Amino acid sequence: TVTPRAATVGLLLLASAARPAAAQASAPVTAAAATPAPAPAPAPASSGDAAVDSAAVARAAFREAARSGDPIASRDALRRATAAWPTQPAYWTARARLGALAGDRAELATAVDALLAMGLGGPLLTDPRVAPALDSAPGTAPDPAPWVARRRALADALRPAGRGTTLHLLADTTLFAEGIDADARSGIVYVTSIRHRTVFAVHPDGRVRDLGLAREAWMPALFGVRVSGDGASLWVTGAPQPVAGDSAAGRRAVLVQVRIADGAILARHHFPADGRGHIPGDLAIVHEGCGATPGPRPDCAILVSDSDAPVLWVLRRGAATFEAITHPAFRNLQGIAVEPGGHRAVVADWSHGLFAVDLDARTAHRLADRAGTTVLGLDGLLWAADGVVGVQNGVEPARLVHVTLDAARTRVTGLRVLHRDPALAPAPSIVTRLGDTLVYVANGQWDAWDARGARVPGTTLAPTRLVAVPAPRQAPR
Repeated sequence: TVTPRAATVGLLLLASAARPAAAQASAPVTAAAATPAPAPAPAPASSGDAAVDSAAVARAAFREAARSGDPIASRDALRRATAAWPTQPAYWTARARLGALAGDRAELATAVDALLAMGLGGPLLTDPRVAPALDSAPGTAPDPAPWVARRRALADALRPAGRGTTLHLLADTTLFAEGIDADARSGIVYVTSIRHRTVFAVHPDGRVRDLGLAREAWMPALFGVRVSGDGASLWVTGAPQPVAGDSAAGRRAVLVQVRIADGAILARHHFPADGRGHIPGDLAIVHEGCGATPGPRPDCAILVSDSDAPVLWVLRRGAATFEAITHPAFRNLQGIAVEPGGHRAVVADWSHGLFAVDLDARTAHRLADRAGTTVLGLDGLLWAADGVVGVQNGVEPARLVHVTLDAARTRVTGLRVLHRDPALAPAPSIVTRLGDTLVYVANGQWDAWDARGARVPGTTLAPTRLVAVPAPRQAPR
């Protein structure tokens, strides 16, 4: 769940990074053209955590580039940003813009090649700050062939990839769907609505049933949903949102257990009133580790990612309060994938990548990146036999990816695009599994509403689309 508040700062910095060079667009960056640069900002204090320090150095350099009025200083700051955090596409995009505006072909080529290695960069073809340089490059470069190849690769990065089809189309254009889960026993797909504060059950034949949760005056906007082990109830997360009219007193961030048959509230757990904001965006259920129990798989623990706090909350079976798992590099927690056995999980941080979590020790560590890939911008997450499947909506265009991990859960070993289709799935969020198929919400509406809950001018609301994609060979569980 990537709320506007979570994404705004990075987007503003990205947009501003090109501005200092705008006046120099027709001239290459040279020492003679430079104006005195402001003194570099002091290096951020060390936190003792390498991931945190690298991110802090990169952000400081990016801010310095955005503030500088000198193209050379901006270029050097952006180089420091990409060196400290090479898997952040926003920094490479800013370098491409600056290189294009300054007429620096080498800088532009370096940035474009870095984006292409991640399977990204396509929007540069229509970026008015970059496209003219890409078009003119063959005529001015000693060898035009590499630029022709780059433009072709950038175009490929925009084209649909993988095979996705519409499983369900929900006619209500005001739904503002976010979370999704499915019950393979019944074939029913459950979808949360941020705007309507409820959950909809979508049957295999297309019938839609509202569980009626909005009848509870305290019910806030609903984000994540997971089916309980016995299939009789749902666990749902919610938090106040202006678009849902949540200015009403008494609505708080909450984890709710709901009976599927009639929408009755079976349990309600509020998050701590600790002065911090709480957006419990996604959740996962641990079905192992609470001893032998009769009947279906028990719900041994509920894991909830809080993107605002940011904390991974754990509610164990029979407990009245949450346990908190924290890490210095937690910044914007999103999807959770529980490994078989219930002792470990992988959590996506939209800003900082993937983390492995030891649920018994309540510790976490960041997974090292593989060069030439990025796992930033991951939202919904699902366990796979050799890694995770995730919705990566923090890159453009958004995509569904299969990320492989090493057996020790220390590093990312690969990334493969399972589905990408800007027309069919322009704004995806959460993913689930239904049999041998992955199903995800394809067109969330975060871009259509502002922070006050008002429609953004010029946006169009479309029916909610649930897209089905064949699961990878080593399928998620």
